[in-house]
Amino acid sequence: MLKKATATPSVGLVGPIATAQPFHSLPFEHPLFWSPSTGRMGRARFHSIVWSNAMTANTNTPLSFQPAFTRVQQTEHNDCAFACIAMLAGKTIAEVRQVAIEKFKHPKHGPYWIGEDLISKLLTHFGWVGTVFKESTGLASLPNTAIGMVEYNPDTEIGRHVLFHRVTPPGAKQPVEYIIDPAFWIDEKQQVRTDIKGFPIAWYIGVHPMQKTVTKTDK
Repeated sequence: MLKKATATPSVGLVGPIATAQPFHSLPFEHPLFWSPSTGRMGRARFHSIVWSNAMTANTNTPLSFQPAFTRVQQTEHNDCAFACIAMLAGKTIAEVRQVAIEKFKHPKHGPYWIGEDLISKLLTHFGWVGTVFKESTGLASLPNTAIGMVEYNPDTEIGRHVLFHRVTPPGAKQPVEYIIDPAFWIDEKQQVRTDIKGFPIAWYIGVHPMQKTVTKTDK
């Protein structure tokens, strides 16, 4: 649930703000994060702020198309990246976590964080290519498929991940942009949503399927 920032995102922050605290000084139930700015582990303390209209409008609008990816719900506060990778790979979150543990030395038991390097390795393992984190200047700056970071706090460099997708449904003239949110605490109507104009995706990892190598054989 992090990224390493070099500049303040131009997209406004809405939603809970996570304030990094040393993990040994807070109750265990607080989710654990890695803060690149401090170079240490931290616990997140959430403070409620007012949600913007862009985040809450039109959530009752039914989907008029079939999403290309099946939603996978995260099981902990800080495994949203695993859930997004599971959606792309058509796997369960347990399968993604197991690969991370067995192939990439991800801790079987906490504390842990899921950073850019591990995300890239897991994407490659499951046949996807991922970019580094890039700063978003709005939805138009995103590629057709991306792991987006929302509810981002530039001071702590902490946010959470969602899956963004842009597709033109059969017979449609205009593409549809939607996000699949793996969070287990959000309303069911916001799990897959198209009402994302102004949605604050501050940073993103662009992803696309890895090209398969065609082996030529003599006939």
